[in-house]
Amino acid sequence: MKKNWNFSQIQTITMNNIRYLFTLPGMLKAVTVILGLMTSAIIGHAYDRSLYNNMYKTVLSLIQGVNVPSDGEGMGKEGYFLSISVMFFLLSLAFFVCHIMTEELNKSPGVQFFDAGYHALGAVLIFIGACLVMSSAVNINKLEKQLKSDPDWPKDTRLQYKSEKIVSGVFGLINGIIYGLTAWVTFIGNPQPEN
Repeated sequence: MKKNWNFSQIQTITMNNIRYLFTLPGMLKAVTVILGLMTSAIIGHAYDRSLYNNMYKTVLSLIQGVNVPSDGEGMGKEGYFLSISVMFFLLSLAFFVCHIMTEELNKSPGVQFFDAGYHALGAVLIFIGACLVMSSAVNINKLEKQLKSDPDWPKDTRLQYKSEKIVSGVFGLINGIIYGLTAWVTFIGNPQPEN
């Protein structure tokens, strides 16, 4: 049997779903999406623009005769953080939109359990990635003097975008903490807005 919807019913459903944004889990999830976007954009820029990363990939490609995407000092760590940041940003965005569009998701115990597990896993993986990218930036920075003395390295260029990597790591640490807080709040109970 097909149900006919009128504008008033659609408007009521939409307003009930939008109220989810004003609950603690809704606000925390919005923050994780925003921080995830910022973190992904900054680490993506720093990883792609890093002269160290680009030169190391080129040198390895020439020496080994194959394209080696992440064997340089710290490149695997940065690639891991970039992958985790983008993956969790996209999944969180999709999950957040689903929560806003479907009120039943907010009330389902199975989804609540999955949501808590997802955010707990995200907290751990993003936190680890943030620590790795910051340690990578520091380790590469130690090599900077040695590399800049090499005549093959271009002079007067930014070698590795250290500050962007550190900032993305800090955003990642904050995002990891917010993910953990979201997991905890979701696990102990998902308060629903009053109608």
